[in-house]
Amino acid sequence: MSKQIYAWIVAATLAAPVLAAPAHTGSYIIKEVKETQPGHWILLGLHWVEGLHEIEVKLATDKDLSAIGTFIRAYFYDQDKNLLVKYENPPAAGFKTPDGEVTLFAKPGKFTKNKVETLYFPITDEIAEKWKSVVVVFGDSKQATARIYPRGKLADYEFDEKKWVK
Repeated sequence: MSKQIYAWIVAATLAAPVLAAPAHTGSYIIKEVKETQPGHWILLGLHWVEGLHEIEVKLATDKDLSAIGTFIRAYFYDQDKNLLVKYENPPAAGFKTPDGEVTLFAKPGKFTKNKVETLYFPITDEIAEKWKSVVVVFGDSKQATARIYPRGKLADYEFDEKKWVK
């Protein structure tokens, strides 16, 4: 390989965006956590609400699993790492396509091996200006995995499942 090609490969590698590796513990995988623009209807309590920013979570399992006994939680924190709100489960979310079809997103009844599930946690008006980070936790009562958005160290945050996260 010529020195020019080698230099180009090294430069391209160093200039590429750095994406966090998926968080993976046991059978549970959090592939991605990101903030999204408003675009879905979110079920909050008994009412559908539109126009909220959201945290989008993409997760999977490395084997077929029943969703019974699993949890997907989100903890929103302020700049001082004080807990603002905890979601025990992602609320149902959905959107209408231009032709009127409705697509819903909710915790599945079963996780299929390697199938990516997309779920949403709303950023409500009460925390919209205060939140600075979110910890998403996916697992069961014996093992769990967690991921922080936008960045941080899990050791700096307090959340109920911390003892199961490796």
